[in-house]
Amino acid sequence: MKKTRRIIALFLVLMAFTLAPMKAEAQVLMPDPEIIIQPMYTNINNFISSFDIDDDGRVYIYIIVSARNCDKVRITAYVDKYIDGVWTQIGVWSRLEEDTFCSLSASQFFVSSDEQYRLRSYAYVYSGGKLVESDMMTSRIIST
Repeated sequence: MKKTRRIIALFLVLMAFTLAPMKAEAQVLMPDPEIIIQPMYTNINNFISSFDIDDDGRVYIYIIVSARNCDKVRITAYVDKYIDGVWTQIGVWSRLEEDTFCSLSASQFFVSSDEQYRLRSYAYVYSGGKLVESDMMTSRIIST
């Protein structure tokens, strides 16, 4: 009889805890504006690409790549134009530096108005003559 009472008492205590009202509050987590989300590279320290077109149709390209544990860095940039539903390459620039830093800038290229353009930037890092890391970025689409 005592054993049955203990079992019932234990059951009632457990039920009391499981049926007790709980307060739940939704919390919206906002990203910290100080934190920049970016890829974690092995050899690339920074890969920055900037693309703009002014009102006269002049294209401005500026790309920086800095790396570590390497002996060469290459940047290749392609300007694409949207023609009949397909991105078509209309300009290409490339630069190779035997160093841990490489930059490429161009502004002597003009495009026509009423079209859409984008920049594809590629970064290649070499060590001992072998490619050890690469990455690619595509810019926003610019309508002229």
